[in-house]
Amino acid sequence: LLAAIGDGVVHRQIHVGGNLRLDGPAVIGAPGRPVIVVVDGDAAFVGAVQVHGIVHARQIHWSGSAIPGAFVRGALIAEAGYSGDGAPDLFHDGAVFAALKGRTGAFARVSGSWRDF
Repeated sequence: LLAAIGDGVVHRQIHVGGNLRLDGPAVIGAPGRPVIVVVDGDAAFVGAVQVHGIVHARQIHWSGSAIPGAFVRGALIAEAGYSGDGAPDLFHDGAVFAALKGRTGAFARVSGSWRDF
């Protein structure tokens, strides 16, 4: 994952086919260059992992984050839940979402893709 993002956050949208395990210390994204990581399986973080952006996975497990420095500045989205003995700090940061909205690519409505009944 860290190699795919690259130094200085070259790629801001990452798709991980299968499960993801990331051992800290590690930094995903940057305050001015957050990332979106979509994991097709489960995401496991161990220790002082810092995330600037959004992580979406089937399940998220975080262990050993009692070490200072484990945090998410953005959002964790889990389809089936969160587990673990860790308690990373979670920060809502409007600037992160604004950066993701305006700098990760173009978005367009697709005809027939959304119906509000």
